[in-house]
Amino acid sequence: MPSPLPRSRAALAWALYDFGNSAFILLVSGVAYQVYFKTVVFAHAPGRADAAWGGAVAGSVLGAALLAPFLGALADRHGLRKPLFTAFTLLATAATAALGLAGPGRVAWGIGCFVAANFAYTLALMFYDAYLKTLAQGGEADRLSGFGWGLGFLGGIACWALTLPLFSGDSPAFRWGFPAVALFYLAFAAPALFLLPADPPRGRDGVARMAWDAHRELWSTLRRWREHRPVFTFLLGFWCVMQAISTVIYFTANTLASGYGFSTGRILLFTVLVQAVGFPSTWGTGVLAARLGRKRVLLATLAAWGVVVVGMALQPSPAALAALAALLGLVIGSTQAVGRSLLASLVEAERAGEFFGLNSLTGKAAATAGVLLFGAVSSATGSQSAAWALLLPFLAAGALLLARVQEPAAP
Repeated sequence: MPSPLPRSRAALAWALYDFGNSAFILLVSGVAYQVYFKTVVFAHAPGRADAAWGGAVAGSVLGAALLAPFLGALADRHGLRKPLFTAFTLLATAATAALGLAGPGRVAWGIGCFVAANFAYTLALMFYDAYLKTLAQGGEADRLSGFGWGLGFLGGIACWALTLPLFSGDSPAFRWGFPAVALFYLAFAAPALFLLPADPPRGRDGVARMAWDAHRELWSTLRRWREHRPVFTFLLGFWCVMQAISTVIYFTANTLASGYGFSTGRILLFTVLVQAVGFPSTWGTGVLAARLGRKRVLLATLAAWGVVVVGMALQPSPAALAALAALLGLVIGSTQAVGRSLLASLVEAERAGEFFGLNSLTGKAAATAGVLLFGAVSSATGSQSAAWALLLPFLAAGALLLARVQEPAAP
């Protein structure tokens, strides 16, 4: 029976990166800084916080995604994947640490540091995902993807436990939590920075020539998209899906704070419940996808996402939120882990950076439409129910497109 655990030191280091970077998603973009941004940085104008937060999220991921396909092609063509992966990881951790300097009314600093951190995190994650094609093939890739994403949930819980004294209530130490998160992220990213294989250098052209070659390669791929129809169908379908997933990630804490009056500590407990369910379910989903097929499992998770979105729109009682959190835990990592391994199965190893760059553009940066729409509707109407309901058409369209993707036969 195939082992669900990584088979090499490089694969384990790759999975540990997920363990470390998930602290950023949970405690920066997901909960703690999102709440800090609204209650401290925008304490003077809380009514403008949702729109500003949506704009900061959208601007950071849009900027990263517009660069991602070009940088992916550049890395593939000139063997620069590991240097770029390392550089963006270091920038993400440095900008995360600097969030601790965002005090009341320091809007420019608070927005600027978050934009820099989220921008770098998004690009580092793109290069990280592209390594999956190098480290594993076939069903092993499904298991490694699910294990890595599941391990990320444990990382989020571990960082939450370590930083809980800093993020509790109105503690004056709250701002010191962000440097602590940065240190946690960097500590568990370090094995990947050292052990993941570097691509052999390809040519010694100047920077201008390298950039031009990558630009030409990217546009050649886009013009010949019909030769890669399954990949582009997947990218469009996942673009739709990520509208909903990204909005849930970036606005759930906001809804719990403004709609239910939850404190930061209580929101973190809600999120830890999601993370606790997410580890075994995401790991198990990777194993299940290797046996039953990636597309079948992926579509099943999208049906569960529909239930989550409807539940948030209906504003359930606080008691019912626990069941909703458990359901969210079942799918929040599973959908993305299976999607990652499905894309890896569709692309060639020597062009993984380019296509995962396009995936970053479609799946992450294009998700700006969802968060901008949510923020605009919520701010305009004063209610988040309608904003949640607007995510359902994105999920439906994504499911229809992903159902058309022809999954490669197992080797």
